[in-house]
Amino acid sequence: MKSVVQAIAVGFVFAASLSAFSINYNSSKSNSGNFALSYPDEVLAQAQAAAVLAELDKAGNAPTEAVVREILTKLGVPASRVKTIRVIGITSGGGSKGYGIMLLEDSADEATARASLQRALAIQKAR
Repeated sequence: MKSVVQAIAVGFVFAASLSAFSINYNSSKSNSGNFALSYPDEVLAQAQAAAVLAELDKAGNAPTEAVVREILTKLGVPASRVKTIRVIGITSGGGSKGYGIMLLEDSADEATARASLQRALAIQKAR
């Protein structure tokens, strides 16, 4: 019986660790550029992610960490939720330039966030 309880406990811990690495993706195409946003569920709601992209579009410049952090603050996202913001240049298959923005709770999640952005680019190419 003890081993069954231990196996169930290990299963719950494993499931919880998988959900911690759930990364969402949201994107926007505009005159000022293409933006792709990668973020964990715990950091933003989908409506907030759409609002971030709309604000980036209004700004019209290449996004920076400071600009993204200012937008998050304006939307009421506590700074403690986002430990790291990475902004990377991305190029689609057609040669159009865009920006990938990763909101990270833990910098160890960067590889997962980058993979999310790569999947997003593949989806955009297929459109």
